[in-house]
Amino acid sequence: MNLKNKLSCGTLLAGVLLAGCSVSTKTTGNDTSSSSKGSSSSGSVISGSIDTLTATELSGGTFAQQGITYFVDDYPSEAVNVTFGPHVKVIFASRVAVNGKLTLLEDTKAYFYENAYIDVQEGELDVLGSDSLPVLLKNAEGGKTWGYGSTGDYTGGLWFTSSANPLSKIRYAIIDSAVTGIRTAVDGIEISNTIFQNSANYGVVFDGIKGPKKGFTGNSFSGNVTAPLQISAEALTRLDGSQIFAANESAIEVVGGTVETSGQWSSLSVPYKVTGGIKIEKAAGVSIEILAGTQLLFLQNAYLDVQVGATLKVSGTAAKPVRMNPAETGKTWGYGSAQDYSGGIWIGKAASANTSIKHLILDSASTGIYTALTGIKVDSSSFSNCDFQGIFFADDAVPTSFKNNTFADHGEYSFSIGFGGLVALDGSGTFTGTNSEVLVTGQTAATTGTIPNLPVAYHMSTSAAIENATKAVTITIAAGTHFKMEADTYFDLKENSALIANGTTLNPIILENAISGTTWGYGSAADYCGGIWINNNSTANTVMSNVTFRGVVLDVPVYNDAVVPVGNFTSITVEAGI
Repeated sequence: MNLKNKLSCGTLLAGVLLAGCSVSTKTTGNDTSSSSKGSSSSGSVISGSIDTLTATELSGGTFAQQGITYFVDDYPSEAVNVTFGPHVKVIFASRVAVNGKLTLLEDTKAYFYENAYIDVQEGELDVLGSDSLPVLLKNAEGGKTWGYGSTGDYTGGLWFTSSANPLSKIRYAIIDSAVTGIRTAVDGIEISNTIFQNSANYGVVFDGIKGPKKGFTGNSFSGNVTAPLQISAEALTRLDGSQIFAANESAIEVVGGTVETSGQWSSLSVPYKVTGGIKIEKAAGVSIEILAGTQLLFLQNAYLDVQVGATLKVSGTAAKPVRMNPAETGKTWGYGSAQDYSGGIWIGKAASANTSIKHLILDSASTGIYTALTGIKVDSSSFSNCDFQGIFFADDAVPTSFKNNTFADHGEYSFSIGFGGLVALDGSGTFTGTNSEVLVTGQTAATTGTIPNLPVAYHMSTSAAIENATKAVTITIAAGTHFKMEADTYFDLKENSALIANGTTLNPIILENAISGTTWGYGSAADYCGGIWINNNSTANTVMSNVTFRGVVLDVPVYNDAVVPVGNFTSITVEAGI
């Protein structure tokens, strides 16, 4: 390249006129003299003289002469070791292929032309600024960005290939006005206390499942157009809460995939934007904890999938809940589109029973949580505006703890659960808005317990059996409980079972038809039908009082084919269906 076409006295560089400068060419690879070789132009990229370094001169050595500007247009591709600084200026006019070691020491100011960048191939790049004297890497031409490429998914001012030395270090640097500040396909480089600002795309991009060295700390992001960071879900545990994000920064992009490394997702001042499905799974065990205050935004088909051997802990607090929301206005998020096969959080049967959700605020998913896991804990959480349900308990899954949750404005029901799982509820919770009922699906109740009175009705979609082949089981229905029964559904008391349904005058238990104009219950013949069917192998302990049956088949509330005394049934009211 002709130097005169790039740098000459009286030309404009980075918006500053270079005046009164001189050009000299060195003949040695080491330059530590502090003498100035020419005059400088105040405020310019250039300080004093311009020292053009040839590829031969860059075969190794340290360039640390203050008061001049080093100009590099032809960096050698051989494995050479070159150091700039401290306290010098250098202009890179083209690609810098690093196969040896390139070091930029504190207070070095490195400027780059539009298509210039540092390409760390099989070598090492160390940018070693200090708190008071950071290294500056910036555009050399005003109004133009620097670095390779122009699209967000394939760019970099500092570009680390998969063959680069993972011992590379970026400490106390300012990376300004690159296409993307750093793009790395090597795992484990150190990036700390560095400012990424005004990138046309990203501050930092980690390719694939690659990530920074544990301890990606103290970095700051401002004015990066697309996002401050792009990182895989697998590497997300390497970020800590020490990052600083300006008010003009958008969410961190999180690329989906499988997570097999345990750790925590830290709360940051910007959200994480999840762009695809994230599967947390490892047969030997993996645990992810989402810390209090963390915010996650999900694209339309993005979701969390917790599978074999995995534990998910959502550890919000009342003051700092974890939030999960859609990333796109007017769109819901989560896997699938059918009521029984969807979920913003999908938890499989083989996930760890240590999985727990606490103080989560989840909004606008297909279904908030789909879980086939028995033993899950969901407490003090809020679910709103889901296409179908806030929570779907699949495959007879029963929670260990389910307290103080809030449900509002779902497309179908607040949540759904098997009949046998109702005894795991404690009656707490808030239900508001549209479609607030609880859907009860078919499942045998085989464990003694109480079905609590909720402020909304249980909607029975299938018949419910009470039975245990090895021991007595008694299901108690709390006073004031309200059931809405679909056509042909009924309560079926089988082997070793008993039902205690004692309402009060002020709080009767109500069982009514769910659909106007239809009846519910077993059978159609007057002598062989009923809303509650007591089989002859059940116990004699069933007791009912202050129970209202509305819309039951042929106005027959109970078919008693057992030895339950008639006196056990008192204050039974039968009303026609509405």
